[in-house]
Amino acid sequence: ALLKGIDTLLAHETGIVTHIAPAPLNCVVLGAGRVLEDYKNLSRVLTKLSMVS
Repeated sequence: ALLKGIDTLLAHETGIVTHIAPAPLNCVVLGAGRVLEDYKNLSRVLTKLSMVS
């Protein structure tokens, strides 16, 4: 949300409706906190994602 036009670009490229969060930095912190709280279950997904890139 801090990158101008990123919502439009993502919507155009993926076909997924996008919305700008009113407090994007808070969303990043909250999302990181959720990953840390449930790291045991999410680590498998995160590991697979790192292997793809």
